[in-house]
Amino acid sequence: MRLSTGLPASDLLFTDKQRKFELLQTGLAEKYQTEVFTGTHSDLELFYSRLEQI
Repeated sequence: MRLSTGLPASDLLFTDKQRKFELLQTGLAEKYQTEVFTGTHSDLELFYSRLEQI
């Protein structure tokens, strides 16, 4: 429920792997133009890279 209210207002979002999978599969992340990350090493690297661009 928290994701449904926070997703539209977020550019970057951290969540667990299952929720990330669901957001990508349903197209909601793309619909709201939100980049979704988890705590995995690869996602953290992408997140740090994104922060450097801001």
